[in-house]
Amino acid sequence: MSAESSSDPFIVKHLTNRVAAFLKQQQILFPGMYGEIFLTNRFGVMVASTGKLTTLAHADKYWWKAAFDKGDGKIFFDDRGFDTSVGGYVLGVVVPIYQGGEIIGLMKANINILGPIRTLIDSIKLKHEISAKLVRSNGLIVYEKGVEPLSAKVDQSFIGCVGSHVTVSLIDSGSGAIVACTPVAVTIESESSGFGGKGQSVDQLKGNIDETWSVLLSEEADIALAAAHETAKALIVVGLLIVFFSALLAWILGRIAARPLVILSDVAKAIGEGALETRAPEGAADEIGKLAGSVNKMAINLQETMASRDELKHEIELRKKAEESLRLLSSSVEQAREAISITDRHGIIEYVNRAFTLVTGYGAEEIIGKNHNILSSGTHDAHFYRHMWETISSGRAWQGRIVDRKKDGSLYPAMMTVSPIADETGETTHFVGIQQSLKEHEEMESQLRHAQKMEALGTLIGGIAHDFKITGHNSQAVFTKLSRLAFC
Repeated sequence: MSAESSSDPFIVKHLTNRVAAFLKQQQILFPGMYGEIFLTNRFGVMVASTGKLTTLAHADKYWWKAAFDKGDGKIFFDDRGFDTSVGGYVLGVVVPIYQGGEIIGLMKANINILGPIRTLIDSIKLKHEISAKLVRSNGLIVYEKGVEPLSAKVDQSFIGCVGSHVTVSLIDSGSGAIVACTPVAVTIESESSGFGGKGQSVDQLKGNIDETWSVLLSEEADIALAAAHETAKALIVVGLLIVFFSALLAWILGRIAARPLVILSDVAKAIGEGALETRAPEGAADEIGKLAGSVNKMAINLQETMASRDELKHEIELRKKAEESLRLLSSSVEQAREAISITDRHGIIEYVNRAFTLVTGYGAEEIIGKNHNILSSGTHDAHFYRHMWETISSGRAWQGRIVDRKKDGSLYPAMMTVSPIADETGETTHFVGIQQSLKEHEEMESQLRHAQKMEALGTLIGGIAHDFKITGHNSQAVFTKLSRLAFC
């Protein structure tokens, strides 16, 4: 199953839904580390992706089968070799997602690992000069300082060493150096994890074909014998660090995937299996609550209209209207004249609309991920902000006049309302801020006051002239008028 164009509505839906947006945020948080990140359901069908893929169904892929493991599930490391879509050496990490002891989906992240491996091996401080290589069991060098990955092989005499599942030491007959190699445990098949790859595909070159990895260390014999203790320590440290790095990646990906998908997978699975009585928790009366209410309304209507074909057609019409309402709601927020921003509970900005970027001068890509206090102008004291936070942290809305700072350093006044957003348990998870600029309003008030003052001055000057005319330069009257003029 494939799609030719990334503008196809069916593809766009998978690239722009909430899960895809969350995955793209991880790419932003860890620049240069991730290639594609995508999620499938338990049947291998793509649910969300950070970029257009060549296929939408993955249940026949070797990595999907290995990670699904006939329903038991295991972490699978896909040694892709050089991936043209990332432009580097890529290790795909496939993590099963469980709910109630059953797999509900799989997530795969293609990770550019050459940088971390280089940093890892080069950062190991060895007492003597030791040559370190990361090698596949077929002899191809994955990493050696100054050598292009997968462009060279170790000597044929080391093939048996690098293919072993135990630590092996030997003497190089050519150079007389002592060579030690130890397998990277995570690349050896086990009940909890798998490792492998495919020789070549559309966007990968020199992929792994059932090969393991080993760390190969070599040193001149006289130096090595004098430093045997340090060499053994280095082997242990390198192996443990690689295992730790791989396990840490799997843990991070599992944490990323589980949090936003549990509720969505519950509702989707239940409705997909025909449990039309399933309802999404509606929570507070905000945009998220309205979305949950719309989903529930569609489920209720579908449940009530399954009796006949005409009623089913009517339900489809209702669903289309609900989707249009959601689209209008999203467009209304984006096109609103007020500057709207949404932050997490710590004040980190997660969304801004177009008006916000126009008012502050910050682009969305610049401001998202920053703390909202980036706009602080220094005009208000600590008591002002403490009162604001105490109010919204208690679950109440705060409203007041505030002076913020634009990107160019200029200040602008605004009437601001900050409202807390709570989840289904009543705990505040986000805050939404709405700013209405007061700059034009206050300028108009200033101009009005100035006009009124000028009008008063005109009237006063007219009175002075009149006094001159009537009194024939009455000095007392002139003094009185000038005194009034001086204190206006």
